[in-house]
Amino acid sequence: MGKELRKGYTTGSCAAAAAKAAAAMLREQKKIDKVTISLPDESKVEFSVLGCNFSSREAFCYVIKDAGDDPDITNGVQIWAKAVKKVTPEIIIKAGSGIGTVTKPGLPVEIGKPAINPIPRKMIIDGVAEIIKGLDHGVEIELSIPGGEDLARNTLNQHLGILGGLSILGTTGIVRPMSEEAYKDSLVPQLNITFASGYDLVVLTPGNIGHRSAINYGIPDSQICQTSNFIGFMLEKAINVGFKKIILWGHPGKLLKVAGGGFYTHNRICDGRLETLAAYLAALAAPQHLIKKILNCSTTEEALMLTFNEGFPQVWDIIAQRISMRAEKYIFEQGVVGTVLLKDRQHILTMDDNAKKMGVDFNWLL
Repeated sequence: MGKELRKGYTTGSCAAAAAKAAAAMLREQKKIDKVTISLPDESKVEFSVLGCNFSSREAFCYVIKDAGDDPDITNGVQIWAKAVKKVTPEIIIKAGSGIGTVTKPGLPVEIGKPAINPIPRKMIIDGVAEIIKGLDHGVEIELSIPGGEDLARNTLNQHLGILGGLSILGTTGIVRPMSEEAYKDSLVPQLNITFASGYDLVVLTPGNIGHRSAINYGIPDSQICQTSNFIGFMLEKAINVGFKKIILWGHPGKLLKVAGGGFYTHNRICDGRLETLAAYLAALAAPQHLIKKILNCSTTEEALMLTFNEGFPQVWDIIAQRISMRAEKYIFEQGVVGTVLLKDRQHILTMDDNAKKMGVDFNWLL
């Protein structure tokens, strides 16, 4: 058996621990090195507290984010909390440097507010309330993450409209290593934001190449959502959110798999690209030598070039139609799906009839 992967803790748990520790130092007027918080399931977790300092008016400290064995971009960051005594008996949470601000509708946080999700916010308030219970004053908690703005550039935050830093996240307080579910859940807010922005059509693309090319063709960034390998999952979620029109936009390297019935497109799990292309070429009565060449190709790009050199570019029109048909069956015909296939990073290879009809608003040019 393999080694059991070590779990970690969310940014929300770490922020709650730092906030509670800072509030405790402010009350007790002494440094502390450990703090215990309650997770949403009411279990208790102890955190080490570092960087402690205090005065009669304020106290601050930090907790180091430990994501366990999960490849989390925030692993190892310092999550700071400063507690400041307030005259009024309330708990106020503010964002300092490195914490993002919400600028688009569709997220569980109001526009203009710090990107601190509801469950982490409740954890912070509950922990601080436990410390200041019985006092005649309140506390203002300011959270910050050194380097958070730079780290956020490697996340979906900017696309989600979270600017200026990272988000304080977490629903359970725990990071489970290599969690596919957690990654899928992180993609869904894109759909909520696009729908809340007033669009009835969403453009789904596997990654950055498709995303950038769609923008180059005049599609608003706020109308584009990335799926990563979870094309089927995002199709379902798009319908659940309320979309009735969907464009699948991307390179044949990913979308060919959908034509063959693959909706989770990780290359270790689903890779029948060349076999799918060979099948459609065979249906067009392509010669055997071409079919064999296709099956011996190393890349989709090489196979694409062969179809043009050997006089069968029309196979891609059929494949685009097939992708849309398979996608519509996947969502039980609850919406219309169109497909746009890219020839390279700058040029469209083909689009099916559904995409052409839906694409009028974008003034697409082949």
